Amino acid sequence: MNSPQPMPSGPNVAPSFGSMVGGVLGLVTAAKLGLNPLNIDGGSVAVGVCVLVTAFFHWLGKKTGMPGLMG
Repeated sequence: MNSPQPMPSGPNVAPSFGSMVGGVLGLVTAAKLGLNPLNIDGGSVAVGVCVLVTAFFHWLGKKTGMPGLMG
């Protein structure tokens, strides 16, 4: 029995796009909370939001099978 050859896939760019969006959202969230992103409090909020958004985009890219969500 011959099994089909797997399709070659390109690099998954969804997490990269998600990290860009997450970085901006993290900075905006820290600013809205009145925190300085250069301090430990504001930085942890910014990084936490960035990690969550990046993980979401990674999950979404895996579920849809699309290497990039933009095109």
